[in-house]
Amino acid sequence: MLNLLIVDDNLYFSKVLINIISQYSNNFKLCTLATNGKEALEQLKNSSFDIILLDLRLPKVNGITILEELEKNYEEKYEKSIIVVSCDENKINLVKNSKCIFSIVNKIYGIDVILENILNLVKFKQKKKENELLKIKIIDELQKINYNISYVGTIYIADMINLIIEKNKTMDFNLKKDIIPILSKKYNKTPSNIKMNIKHATENMFFDCKQEVLNNYFGFNIIEKPKPKMVITTIINKLIDMGIA
Repeated sequence: MLNLLIVDDNLYFSKVLINIISQYSNNFKLCTLATNGKEALEQLKNSSFDIILLDLRLPKVNGITILEELEKNYEEKYEKSIIVVSCDENKINLVKNSKCIFSIVNKIYGIDVILENILNLVKFKQKKKENELLKIKIIDELQKINYNISYVGTIYIADMINLIIEKNKTMDFNLKKDIIPILSKKYNKTPSNIKMNIKHATENMFFDCKQEVLNNYFGFNIIEKPKPKMVITTIINKLIDMGIA
């Protein structure tokens, strides 16, 4: 469930919007209103919100100042969390590159377009939470067989699993062709460096993990160090069985 903050000096507009949102979405547990910028900053200081609908022309403190405050102190928290709703093109041009903004809607397009943007942001937030849960579960599975999370090779393996699931290649993936080049570009490392670090992390896992734990996890006797593809395939299958992947 999500918390919504509507920052707009038109109280009638805000209440109408909340009524319409409630008809189309049951994803919100809290809808809060702020009719001026100062009140909005107080709400943001004392509460946490998932989605913010922000007008730029506000009394006391304008929307641009609010965005600047969020970028300065809460940029990671509110990244792609704000829908700017404004008719002021000059102000829009000043903020359009903000990392906090998910989309910008001109008020003249009406409530239907605003609602569409809100529902799109809801979907984006839900997908983001699913991705975060997946990353946590991947790390949990790696730790079950004693992969050391402080090793960069372990992070590479976790990223590989996430990429394979994200690209829907769980049944047919080629690490060398499909995945390693993406990691190489992401981390600005050569493919050989990626493979070397993965090998190092897997070797240490094999020496650190009890034989019985490995046998139980993979479902058969592990006599020698497992290849990364086997580790990745096993974890993906376990995540699929859990309904996560």
